[in-house]
Amino acid sequence: MLQQANQRFTTKTYDCLQKHALWIPILLFFCTYVLMYLKLGIKISGDSQAYIEGAKRLLTGLPLIDIRSKRTIGYEIIVALNYGLKFGNIGVITSQVIINALATVALYDLGRRLYGRATGILAASLYVANPDVVQWTFIVMTDSVYTAGLILSCWAFYRIQMNPNSIFKLTLVAILWVYVAVIRPNGWFMLPLFVVLLIIDLMNKGSFKSVKYFLVLLIMLSALALWGPSFTGITQYNPAQQATVQQAAVPAAYGLWPVKDLYYHLLINGVVIFAYPETYIKMPISEMNAEPGYISYLLYCVKHPFDSINLFLHRIFTSIIFSRPDYSTLHNAIINLGYPIIYLLALTGVIIKKHELLTWLMISIVVVQLKIIGLTLAHYDSRYWVYVIPLITMYSSIGVIASIKLLVDKIKLIS
Repeated sequence: MLQQANQRFTTKTYDCLQKHALWIPILLFFCTYVLMYLKLGIKISGDSQAYIEGAKRLLTGLPLIDIRSKRTIGYEIIVALNYGLKFGNIGVITSQVIINALATVALYDLGRRLYGRATGILAASLYVANPDVVQWTFIVMTDSVYTAGLILSCWAFYRIQMNPNSIFKLTLVAILWVYVAVIRPNGWFMLPLFVVLLIIDLMNKGSFKSVKYFLVLLIMLSALALWGPSFTGITQYNPAQQATVQQAAVPAAYGLWPVKDLYYHLLINGVVIFAYPETYIKMPISEMNAEPGYISYLLYCVKHPFDSINLFLHRIFTSIIFSRPDYSTLHNAIINLGYPIIYLLALTGVIIKKHELLTWLMISIVVVQLKIIGLTLAHYDSRYWVYVIPLITMYSSIGVIASIKLLVDKIKLIS
């Protein structure tokens, strides 16, 4: 009798979860976003001013001259649309919330198709309940839109594999991928990953016409995105703005630096976490007559390979485990204890789905982002790593569900 009652209870609980579990990420989305808004409101940073100014210049027909707004013209379009419709910053944040809501649905669909409905629900829940990710939605900056754009791009990549001969879908995918690239410069590093893996998939399926169409369309869109703004006068070269960037990370080097010199200065000064001097590493002295720039950067790495690699690894590690002195004790404890488990579960998920092309795309995206961090810097607010956390936690969800299934099977065997 007791065993039958337990079985009925388990069955009813399972049926209830199956029926209503989708409400979990929905409620978490609402609660987390409302709480984060109440805590942060709408934040305007230094970079925000450049994006807002760029949007205003677009609306008044003036060319973009600030290097930040020129490299993120896709985001200026979002800001400009909201300012043009008189929605202002509230409209910008609302747009970011909507875009992230779409990304949440995309994560759910990806998880569901990869490893079942429970995986999709968990992946979406981890995305919307992560304050380190959600906080960027309430700042007028590119980060939340770019993070969501990566998720939507991966979702589009997976969906197009199911119907590779659809010209309409191929067109939408190409537009989405190029648009993500003009949200942040990082996108141009990610775009080749999507393209190469999609072409491999299309050719394996014999969709040669689709490959030709997609390549021609993508080249045209990329050329339009790269050179169209300057050709049409939307952007304009300004030596004063193009030559300098505000930098306050390295002692005795405050003020304006040439952009081409920036990463060389960060390298020779051993900058690990931006604006945290206590994390800097002592590096070998550079040559006095070295001209700062990309060539000098490369030559310095060749001359001091072990010191340079040590710096790169420190930057990567402090981004992956992104606890910071100004975070609360609880926040740092969650990061230091929780994220190693998340990464281990993600590795489990990757092993389980190692034959999926999407898995290799995700791995490639993470590796490229780690290379960018290693060669540039680890940011004090961890946003350079936040871009890929939702993709990682999606595979962590696979690891969690797989572990639960394994545990249940073992309990059944024992009983």
